[in-house]
Amino acid sequence: ASLADALEAGTENMKAEGVAVSDDAFATRVMSAIKTEPLSAAQKKALEVIDSRDLRASMDAAEKLIPHPEVFKHLESLFPGRLYVDRYQWTPQKFPPAERHGPVIKALLLLGEDAGPLLEKMLDHTGLDHRFYATFLLEHLETEGALEGLRERIFDRDLQTRALAMRALIKRSEAAGFTDHVLSPLREELRHPTDELHAEQAGEFLGLAKDIHSIEPLIEALDMHRGKVQRTLHESLQRITLQPLPAASIAWRTWYLGARQETRATWVLRALNSPNDHIRALVVEDVEKLEANHKLVLGYHPDQPARLRARAQQQLREWYSQHNKL
Repeated sequence: ASLADALEAGTENMKAEGVAVSDDAFATRVMSAIKTEPLSAAQKKALEVIDSRDLRASMDAAEKLIPHPEVFKHLESLFPGRLYVDRYQWTPQKFPPAERHGPVIKALLLLGEDAGPLLEKMLDHTGLDHRFYATFLLEHLETEGALEGLRERIFDRDLQTRALAMRALIKRSEAAGFTDHVLSPLREELRHPTDELHAEQAGEFLGLAKDIHSIEPLIEALDMHRGKVQRTLHESLQRITLQPLPAASIAWRTWYLGARQETRATWVLRALNSPNDHIRALVVEDVEKLEANHKLVLGYHPDQPARLRARAQQQLREWYSQHNKL
């Protein structure tokens, strides 16, 4: 019997004798044991088969691997492994499930957060597919690290990698260090951009993050750029503030002078019944997040009659007041 089996048997005996043993405590002991004991013959076989040309056999092998140093060392040498999805035939919004892309990708997905260090290392790889698949998997896995590495990938020369890096970072927006490792450096990038791409990507992400402390850097950057970059910065300003102002810094400075003491909740409330179609469309994302996080049912739609939008507005105002958000 393996050490993990012995630990499990010991735990069951303790429970039978009335000794309290939490599942978390057991999991910690078992995983520590698994990571230090030698791989079994079956696990070694699975590690050999993971790179097989036999699709079914390699995909089955991916399900048998365990979080073990020897496993990660081998998967790192193969990464990203044989691929069975042509990612360029898909948009980032429509990618097939991660486990269909290839056996190594599937294995790392199943290994979960233990795969984090390997994937973080791959974020800086010279290979396009290495960086793409590291970013792709980190969007799906809940890992505490990778903030700085993912931040750098929003400037990747591969468009799909940039899009996935933004999504992965947005999912980590509540993580400790998010402001220091992501938002602050991107605000600084806006003020002193490396190039047009960096200015555009930094501005776009800060808008997606709804970062109110980026309003002033975004206003300053409006006059520094033209064309597509300026349009992206303008869209981010509207996304954060929910104001239907033109792409002219003087208009934004004038507005912000009087609005900087207001909460963003106030802007969300006004946007619900804004006469501007685009602003009402933008606020839908805020409404959906509020409904998902706080079990609210506002029944809001941007194209509803003004009477129904006002009802949702009043309902949200009452909720904001109860929770001291205004």
